[in-house]
Amino acid sequence: MFRCLMAATVMALAFAPVSAAAEEGLIRLSDTQVARLGITNGEVRAAERQQLTVVPGRITAPLDALLTMAAPFAGTVLSVQTLEGAKVRAGQDLLVIVSNEYLAAQSRHAQAAADYRALKASVGRLKTLSDEGIVAEARLQATEADAARAKAELDATTRLLEQVKPVQGKPGAYSLAAPKDATIAQLSVMPGDMIDALDGAVVLEDAGALWLEAELPARFMGQVTVGDTARLEAYGVDGKIIAVGRVVDRQSRSVTVRAALDIHTALKPGQSVQAMILAAAQAGALSVPRDAVVRLVGDEIVFLLTEGGYQAVPVTVLSRGANEAIVMANLTKGAKVAVSGLTELKALAMEGQ
Repeated sequence: MFRCLMAATVMALAFAPVSAAAEEGLIRLSDTQVARLGITNGEVRAAERQQLTVVPGRITAPLDALLTMAAPFAGTVLSVQTLEGAKVRAGQDLLVIVSNEYLAAQSRHAQAAADYRALKASVGRLKTLSDEGIVAEARLQATEADAARAKAELDATTRLLEQVKPVQGKPGAYSLAAPKDATIAQLSVMPGDMIDALDGAVVLEDAGALWLEAELPARFMGQVTVGDTARLEAYGVDGKIIAVGRVVDRQSRSVTVRAALDIHTALKPGQSVQAMILAAAQAGALSVPRDAVVRLVGDEIVFLLTEGGYQAVPVTVLSRGANEAIVMANLTKGAKVAVSGLTELKALAMEGQ
């Protein structure tokens, strides 16, 4: 009864007899009938990738995106200029520290600069006198060695002092400044805290790139390799897998997979997501529009456009994505399959059985 009603509905929509309701599975339709039934087609393509699984994951910052700012001189935190989550520009002050060590380093730098200038001048004079035979060459060499040591001390203190900015009007106080545009990820000190030399004070995060960290079930080891794809369908973001773990966690029976993601403003470090893992497709696998695959009498099929109509072709679905299905089937690349008007085609196919 259902088949008769559906077939009657299809014929009414087509306004013409369906002269071939199915001969050997072929549904014969004229171009006019195809248009009136609203049937449109999509293309069959060779599949490059197929979905293996969907796994939970979280968004992280790349390992090289985190930069710890350490205090080069021990002291006391005088003030904090910014807090966690704030975006800072290159050169912007992060915190101010008052330090006796900083004062001592400034003094050593000034002394090294004075020593080097004096010794450099002495080397020049002694070289002239040595060339004239007035002083021994050994004395010139000793002075050159002293000048080289003074220059090394000057360079070392210069590099050390270049890491910080002096605070005008506050002798012995220096500020740590951001070396690049970034976001404050972590602040380890507050005003009044004591801080030792080389202790981490601020962690900066480069928000320009993000990673996905996901747990891949161990049964897929060997099927996923570096260069495969991780897809966050909810955000329309793809990522390239850059690392696949080799040690299986005893509790979760999984390995860690990391992927470098395309930039997306809606994604934030620490955010939980669902990730589709895609790997190289099986040999002979084809990609068809997802909507083209329908179920007919318990089997999954597509309606292949042929000369004079449509043919129901069985398919084995390997995976389904948001827009495509990866299948194994007796189809050829470039063939056309129906993607709309499928209810009407199913009714005609069932009427012909």
